[in-house]
Amino acid sequence: QCDGCGQLWWKSVSGVCPGYRCEGSLAPVSDPSELTNSHYATLYADLSPVGMTVEEHTAQWVSAEASAIQERFVSGMVNVLSCSTTFELGVDVGEVEAVLLRNVPPTAANYVQRAGRAGRRTDSAALVVTFAQLRSHDFNFFEHPESLVNGVVPPPRMVLDNGPIVRRHVHSIAFAAFQREAEESRNVGDFFVPSEGEPARVKEFERWLRTGPTEVGAAVKRVVPKELAEEIDLDGWGWVDDLMNESEEDPTVGWMGRAAGEVFSETESLQKLIDEADEEKDRMRADRLDRVKKTLKGKHLIAFLASRNVLPKYGFPVDVVELNLARTGDSMAGKVELSRDLRQAIVDYAPGSFTVAGKKLWQSQGLATRFDQGWPTYGWTLCANCGSFCHSIEVAPEQCPTCHAELEGQASQFVMPVFGFVGEASKIPPGDRKPPRLSSVKYHFGSYRDEVPEMVQVDGLPKAADVTAAFSRQGLIIAINEGPLGAGFRICEWCGYGEPIGAGKAKKEHPDPRRPGKKCGGTFKPLELGHRYLTDVVELAFTGTYPAEHLRSALYAMLEASPTLDIDRADIDGTIRYSTGSRSSLVIFDAVPGGAGYARRLAAELPALLTAARERVEDCECGEETSCYSCLRSYANQYWHEDLTRRGALSILNQLSPTYQ
Repeated sequence: QCDGCGQLWWKSVSGVCPGYRCEGSLAPVSDPSELTNSHYATLYADLSPVGMTVEEHTAQWVSAEASAIQERFVSGMVNVLSCSTTFELGVDVGEVEAVLLRNVPPTAANYVQRAGRAGRRTDSAALVVTFAQLRSHDFNFFEHPESLVNGVVPPPRMVLDNGPIVRRHVHSIAFAAFQREAEESRNVGDFFVPSEGEPARVKEFERWLRTGPTEVGAAVKRVVPKELAEEIDLDGWGWVDDLMNESEEDPTVGWMGRAAGEVFSETESLQKLIDEADEEKDRMRADRLDRVKKTLKGKHLIAFLASRNVLPKYGFPVDVVELNLARTGDSMAGKVELSRDLRQAIVDYAPGSFTVAGKKLWQSQGLATRFDQGWPTYGWTLCANCGSFCHSIEVAPEQCPTCHAELEGQASQFVMPVFGFVGEASKIPPGDRKPPRLSSVKYHFGSYRDEVPEMVQVDGLPKAADVTAAFSRQGLIIAINEGPLGAGFRICEWCGYGEPIGAGKAKKEHPDPRRPGKKCGGTFKPLELGHRYLTDVVELAFTGTYPAEHLRSALYAMLEASPTLDIDRADIDGTIRYSTGSRSSLVIFDAVPGGAGYARRLAAELPALLTAARERVEDCECGEETSCYSCLRSYANQYWHEDLTRRGALSILNQLSPTYQ
C-alpha cells in the first residue's frame, strides 16, 4: 500500500508508487483486515477459497459421458463448464451465476438462449460477458450491442405451401407404400441397378405407381394443402410424371430419373474403366475400381434419395463421417465420438490435422478403408475457355459441358472419404489455444441437376445494371480441400495413411492405421479431399467482364453483409460461376446440404443485400487497395484474403446498388 495516496498495488517495483504524480512509497500490508475500505481485501480476508473444477460439455462426448458431466455440474462437483452450443437449448442447470461467451452469437435468439442459462432463479443475479473476436460479425454487434441484447426474436414459421417440400412428402408417401408392397430395397444397387434377367426395381416402382394405387391417392389427398393440389396435378397424377422418367431418350427427366441417371452414369463409367484395366491386365487397378463400384451401389438408399431432394430430409446433415479412434487403445477413445458432416470433415479430419476432445489432442492419420469397397474418386479441371468446373468419376471429362470446348492441361483428382478417417492420440498435450487449421475448403459450382432455371430481371435495381437472377434447389456444389500448400495429400491406396504433400519426401514405409504399431509399404497417390452435395443456390448475373479478384471481392461483400438480413454468415457461402459472353455470374448457396431456405431469402431481398454490401465496404476505414475484418475478410474466406480489395468490390457494387448515386 502507498503511504501517500493509499492506493493498493499487487506488486512493488523498488517501492515506487505507480500512481500519477504520487511521491509516496509502497510498503507490504501486514494485516489485510485493517483495510476496511477495500472491497477486494475484504473478500480476501473473509471468503474461503473454492477450488475450480472444469469440464467440457460438447457433442463430442458419447451420451452417457455427457449426461454424467451434466449431473456433476448440477450437483456442484463441477463448477465450471466449457460448452459448445449443446447447452443453448432445453437445459436447466439451476443456479448458474455467470455465462462467458467466447464470441458474439449469430442472432439475438442465440444470445437470449445462451445468456439465459444464468440467473434462472429469483434469488440469484446473472453476469453475462461476451468477448468479441476480430471478425466482421463480432465487430458489427460490438459497435451496436443493443441490436443483439434487445434484438427482435422472430417467431418460428411453418410454411405449408412450399411446393418443393410438399412434393418430397408426396414422393415419400408413394415410396413408403411401394416398399411395404414389394420386397424392401435397402441400398442404391438394389433399387437402381438391374439384376440378371430382371429390370431395375426403380422400373417396377414406376409401373406400380402409374396404376394409381388407391392407398397412395387417398394418403396424398389427406396431406397436400388444397392450394397446391392443382399445382402438382394431384387428381390427374401428373406428379408421377415429374417424379419418374417420361421418355427413354432422356433418362433424367424426373426427380427419381435424375437420381437414377447419376447412378447409371457413374457405374457405367466405372465398368468401362474396369474393362480397360482388364484388357491391359492391370489387375490391381481393376480390383480397386470394382471396390469403388461396390461403394456406390452400397450407399444407403433413403439417405441417397434424401440427399438428391427426392425424399424429405427431417434432419441434417446426411453425409456424416467420423474420426475413428477405436484402434488407438486409449481409455478416452471410448468416451468421445468425433463425427462431422463430410463437408466439414475434409478440413477438420484431414490427414495431419489435430482435434481436441476429452482434454486430449487427437491427430488424423488418414482415411478409413473397407475391405471390399473403395473411395469414389473424381477427376476435375477448370475449362480454359469459360472457367467452368468440369469433373466426372475417376477421370476428368474431355469436353467442357458448359461451352463444349476441348479440355486441355493438367487435371487433378479428389477423393470422397465416405468411410471417414482414422486417428490416434497425440503425444503433445493440448495447449491454451485451439489447434490451427492446416487447410481450408474451396467451393466450386458444378451444375444444375434439374433444368437450368430461368434468369429473371431483378426489380429495384438500376436499369443500366441489367441484373438477372435465378434460384434453384438443385445446385451441385463441390467442396475441395487442396491441402495446406495447395498440392493435395499423399494417400496410400492400400491402408489409407495420408499426409500433406510438402511435409517432406514420401517414405518407402509408413504407419499402417489399420494395425497400430505396424508398417505398410503401399503406394502413395496424390489426391485432394472433396465432397459433392445438392443445395439451394441463387445465381446473380450482370453485364460486364471483371477480374476474378473483383468478382470475389463483391461476392464476399454480399456474404459478409448477410447478417443485416438476419442470416448467419456461417449458413451461406458462395463462389464465382464463369460464363461465356459479356456477363459475369456470382453464385450464393446454402452451406447446409439439401438447403435450408437462406439462398431463397437472399434471392427475394437482393436489392437490400446489395445496398448493405456497398455501404459496408464504402464505410470501412481500411485502404481501398486492401481489406480487413470489418469489410470483406472473415475466417471462412482466409484463403482469398490477399485477393480481396474494397476497390474491386466497389467497382461492381457501385453499379448494382439501388441507392448509389
